[in-house]
Amino acid sequence: SNEKLEDVEFENIRNLYFAGKYDNAKEALLSFLNNYPSSKNLYDAKYMLAASFGKLGNLNEAVRYYGIVIKENRSNSVSDAAQRSAEIEIGRGNLKQAIGNYRMLLRNSENKKEQAQAWVGLMDTYYSLKNYDSTLYYAKEMINVGNVIPEGLGKAQLYLGKVPLAKGDLTKASEEFKKISVSNKDEYGAEASYWNASVLYQSKKYKEAEEAIIEMSKNFEGFDNWRVRSFILLSDVYVGSNELGQAKATFNSVIHNSDDPSAV
Repeated sequence: SNEKLEDVEFENIRNLYFAGKYDNAKEALLSFLNNYPSSKNLYDAKYMLAASFGKLGNLNEAVRYYGIVIKENRSNSVSDAAQRSAEIEIGRGNLKQAIGNYRMLLRNSENKKEQAQAWVGLMDTYYSLKNYDSTLYYAKEMINVGNVIPEGLGKAQLYLGKVPLAKGDLTKASEEFKKISVSNKDEYGAEASYWNASVLYQSKKYKEAEEAIIEMSKNFEGFDNWRVRSFILLSDVYVGSNELGQAKATFNSVIHNSDDPSAV
């Protein structure tokens, strides 16, 4: 029967898609949509088509088909479509569109994990847009539910310091960064430790900044990226306090000892 044939054809397309043969899958999906316009597999076919275009680097078509999947709201993959579409839009600098996608993800979220992914997306994107009230709103939501997805909580806590820093409230920023660096011994603690030293430097508290950086290098040994950045900051601290010989020596030692060229 026609339906049997259709099922076999769709199964073949799925196999192409999951084998990573996106070019073949894309062609097969386009003709499938054409041949079976009322198929029960229609909605999943459109999602796979969007994803195939994405993998092939045709972002315009990817976003167009993700948009259709989201609008029809009938596929099991609506949340994935919203998430992927948001990531493409961010890559292209369309932050406002990305916000719309993350809101869609939030509306369609079926569990705490999807909800948290939406919050992290919203908080990052609002921060990039300098919309700090919304950043804090979603950061606090994230902190209230705790450690649902890796990185969610640490990122949210850092925004409690980064937002006041961006607004020029150095005292509040320093307070928050200190708290995080004490309670988190992971990369978020390392980053908070760096920002705390940076705030001290910006406040021209050079001695305290120097102490904070030396303390950090002891407490966060495994986090090279933030340690390197903090030693570069240390050479700025020495310039600030007019110890130019120290500044030069510190900077040279960073260049000689760094395993992370991108940090320098």
